[in-house]
Amino acid sequence: MQEERLKKIIKLLDEQQTAITDLTSEIEQLEQAQQNLLTKTPPTPDIQEALYNTEPIVSEYNPEDEMEYYINNLSTINIDTPEITVKALLPSLQNKNATNILLRLKLECIKNMREINELLSEVDDISVEDLKGFKQELNIEQKKLEIINKRLLPVPKEKAESEELQENKLIFVPTTGGNIRVLEELKSIPSEYYERFYGLFSSIKDGTFKNVKSFRRLNNNDPLFCEVKDTAVRVMFARIGPQEYAVITCFIKKTDNNKGYRNQLEQKMGDYKQIAPILIANLENEEFMEQNEKYEQMLWETIKTEKGGKKTYVRPDTAKYRRNFK
Repeated sequence: MQEERLKKIIKLLDEQQTAITDLTSEIEQLEQAQQNLLTKTPPTPDIQEALYNTEPIVSEYNPEDEMEYYINNLSTINIDTPEITVKALLPSLQNKNATNILLRLKLECIKNMREINELLSEVDDISVEDLKGFKQELNIEQKKLEIINKRLLPVPKEKAESEELQENKLIFVPTTGGNIRVLEELKSIPSEYYERFYGLFSSIKDGTFKNVKSFRRLNNNDPLFCEVKDTAVRVMFARIGPQEYAVITCFIKKTDNNKGYRNQLEQKMGDYKQIAPILIANLENEEFMEQNEKYEQMLWETIKTEKGGKKTYVRPDTAKYRRNFK
């Protein structure tokens, strides 16, 4: 029986190897698309870079930062991840770089499959369990590839617009005192920055993630912190559900190596790590989600501009929100 299972697994792996071989020319095309993004890949920044960077502020868009964000997204997928969740991890159709990003993601999947098969071809003696593990990895990459290919297919404008009607949900991280951190922070930020913050929060909401960057985890237990940025302004966030994003902090980017500033950011990220499990546990709590919608209305009211348009403001019931964290 074990020998028969082994033969079936080997046969499936051989079939996938044949399929990958047939994709050789496509790999070359995708590698060219990769070159169109950037000829040299800079190292991925870590969390300490976000805290200690003293370089002058620049507003240039870095495609590799954006690409790293989506590669990190897809690394969370397993064989049981629903297709709708995988789609939510891919770039929005509103993103002007969506096609290039999808092509690069497709290249990464094919390369991963090819590396697995090359590794298998070099190993003479391998256990059934190891073969099963490789088969699962290949199936995950195949699953990603199929969904990416679907996303790359031309779609009628009406269908594309209807797909984009679904919006992400903003989950507002409280301070240790129970207030909403970003709403408190905006009170001390000059209003001339509000239009830029409006653009950043809107990009999290609609899934375009303006100038997005993700930071390496310091260890496997840490959340993956991300940021969207514009000239001199930043919003840090973390994905905590299929379409739920925790808004951690917003700030004007400092250019000086200020110890107090660094300590504040470290404290805010540390506070978030403590409360993240509670936020995640409440995503199915209808009252909790309703309160977050009201906090979102308060956010838009605070940073509204003529360009952004006026938003309806309803003052949230903070007492109800705080009860979720007791």
